[in-house]
Amino acid sequence: MVLDRLADEIRVAFIEVVPDATRCDTDPRAGIRLVPPTHVGERPGTRGDLAFPVGPLLATARSASGSSSIDQADQSISRRSHTGDVPDTRLTASRLAELVAKRLERLDAVDASWAEAGFVNLRLSGGALASIVWEILRAGPSYGTPPGQATVAEDEAARGPRHRLSPRLGDALRYAHARLAGLLRAGDALGVHRDPERLDPAALEAEESRQLICVLADYPGVVARYLSGRARPRAFDAYVARFLAAVERFEAGAGPLPRGDEEPSPAHSARLLVAEASRVVAGRALAWCGLPAPDRM
Repeated sequence: MVLDRLADEIRVAFIEVVPDATRCDTDPRAGIRLVPPTHVGERPGTRGDLAFPVGPLLATARSASGSSSIDQADQSISRRSHTGDVPDTRLTASRLAELVAKRLERLDAVDASWAEAGFVNLRLSGGALASIVWEILRAGPSYGTPPGQATVAEDEAARGPRHRLSPRLGDALRYAHARLAGLLRAGDALGVHRDPERLDPAALEAEESRQLICVLADYPGVVARYLSGRARPRAFDAYVARFLAAVERFEAGAGPLPRGDEEPSPAHSARLLVAEASRVVAGRALAWCGLPAPDRM
């Protein structure tokens, strides 16, 4: 998954600053929690797609490695400061965020990366957004299922619903699934051809599209945290609410269907592929909760 690979790269960038951090944990996502950028500030003129705090990483490194590696990193920063590279300062969370952000800018998946208030903010490239959509469509009903486990449908049949949404959220999610299915039917009727292999990354640059795609990308992580007990059950409700809000913004602002005399274009195709990926996630979330996924309501 794109976010898993990105988390690996984040950890590599962190280890470049604090070499002994390799002893923190063998899990490449340990301490790395990608969150919506609305949780932190935004750089004027640029909106982030995802963010993560570096404080937990720094605290884990200090605990696992002792102070020696952190001191060495501090000394390395101090030595480089004499060349004018960076200011002479102790390795605080804010400083670590600046160093990691600078290293992440070289990644193909990242268009921009900057530090703010101890967080690293990321704006994903169009290629990364397209990869997320393609991965969801390729996985289909198994999207978000941890490796080695049954699909959601098989698990539901064997064990029953894993989570119970509130009636309000459950109805809203079912309605969103039906609306997304309706969008796809309308696109077919208007002659919009959907081909994931020909997905145009440039057509995903609209804020409504990229925000929704980033919410979709977080679904496997939400399920994994739920299964491991690292998140309270209400965190799944919070995810569904975030998903519903992103879908509504997408429907209102992204323009997924041709209007008036407008001819179908690759942009419409790309946006309807986002709608199709959203329908997959809505269906998986409904199955997780033991609810039907209607195509019409």
